[in-house]
Amino acid sequence: MKILKKCLMFASCAMFFMLPTISSANDHLPEEVKALKSAYDTFETLLDKYDHWVINQVNDQEERLKVLKFGVEPFTLAEGETKEVEIPADLMRVISAFDKFDVYGSGFNKTNLIEAVIPTKGNIGAVSSPWIADTHYQIRITTFTLDHVAELARGDEAYSGYKFILTGPVDVKGIELSSNNGASMTMDTTAWEVLGGDKEILDGIEVTVDATNRLSIEGITTFEGDKFRNHAGSASDHPDTQKTSVYYTSKNFYPGRQIYKFGPTLEIGYDASLPKLKEDPENPGYATYDVLKAHMQNGSNKIAFFDRAFGEDLEYTLCFDNWPSW
Repeated sequence: MKILKKCLMFASCAMFFMLPTISSANDHLPEEVKALKSAYDTFETLLDKYDHWVINQVNDQEERLKVLKFGVEPFTLAEGETKEVEIPADLMRVISAFDKFDVYGSGFNKTNLIEAVIPTKGNIGAVSSPWIADTHYQIRITTFTLDHVAELARGDEAYSGYKFILTGPVDVKGIELSSNNGASMTMDTTAWEVLGGDKEILDGIEVTVDATNRLSIEGITTFEGDKFRNHAGSASDHPDTQKTSVYYTSKNFYPGRQIYKFGPTLEIGYDASLPKLKEDPENPGYATYDVLKAHMQNGSNKIAFFDRAFGEDLEYTLCFDNWPSW
């Protein structure tokens, strides 16, 4: 009997520690932020449990989670046959970090749309993104709106009961959460913290202020507003860009810089109807310029628009980048 009691006590303690909890280190945060932060803190555990794909962010090499797979075994449904697939609670807890659900298989164009179940509402009907292919079905993350504080209040049932209902005929190979640019696995809470709270407090600092002394930066004593009001956009490009250029100019902003990318624009081509720039076989390293006439056929109209909208005295900078592959 004593052994049985000890086992029951151990099991109770284990279940307690398995419940979703929020670290006391986050006590300074608002409840809703604290609850969301606790969800982000589970990512390391999820990587140990589920198949995933991690990429590195280009600028700072942050590890980001591009794909997190459900671990659903492949299945086939006959015509009219249905199957409920419950989203694992630990994955449901972090869905807000991702862009969409991806369901892979075949037959999605030949069957009913996937339906969703929310524990507080029941079956909410068909769910999808605007794009569905026969082998790939996308569902918006915003299908489910989570209140993390309310979910944690559900205790053992937190984040459970969210489901997809699939109807045959369809073959399903897998379901996953995905993010086009990779989901960050850390939540920055510094907005709710004391600015500089992690820095050393310096004593004995004295500041002398002379209001009569006019400061300058390399001799400049006035604010050169035109240098800070240049928006990146071509003043003589696509009609929609022209509209924004006119709007910004009316607000004292200027279309002061633009980058012309030779490779993407001329060699690869944004416009499939225009001829592509190619290397001159008789003059390696140089292009055959015969295609430029087609690309610049509206040049006079663009120049006329530029002069009409911005004036002939506008200082404008055009940069060149992304040279052709040769």
